[in-house]
Amino acid sequence: MKFNPQLLRSVRNNSTAGRVILVIAALVSGIATGKMMYLGSLDDPGVITAGKVILGLGLIEGGLAFTYHGIRKVFTNGVQRGIAWLFLFTLVAAVLCNLFTERMLARSIPLTPLQQNWVDWAFDGIVVVVMLAIGAIQLFSDEQRLERHALKAAGEEAEEELRKSRNEFPHEINGGK
Repeated sequence: MKFNPQLLRSVRNNSTAGRVILVIAALVSGIATGKMMYLGSLDDPGVITAGKVILGLGLIEGGLAFTYHGIRKVFTNGVQRGIAWLFLFTLVAAVLCNLFTERMLARSIPLTPLQQNWVDWAFDGIVVVVMLAIGAIQLFSDEQRLERHALKAAGEEAEEELRKSRNEFPHEINGGK
């Protein structure tokens, strides 16, 4: 089989174009997300508002990057990938809601009750969703599974050593059951 250098260049160019498009989309999404976080915390002091905007941007855009990269290169088992896909779709829905709401606000179109609730409560909801999703992805990682197995094996070895040091049989430890 011959290697085609033109094909490799074409694939690299396509990949680079895809990255550029993702960066532009993240910037547009970040502007809308920042505006939603800002509008949702107008009653808070300036430091809290700035913190919410920065954290909101980090959570949504960082969550998108974490999930996208994880699906492409890191997540190895089906449960992890399934949670990541669900998380990615949830974040994309949040970004779309941010974009639509931001455009309506820019054009002075009245918001629906759902959109007003989104502006008021998006930060709190996003914090919870990101925390749950990333926690679940980490719990189902192969590394965690191997660590739990190693801890279980170490615990069984420690119990066996304890039995040997007491000269007990396993049925005697449980009260003769």
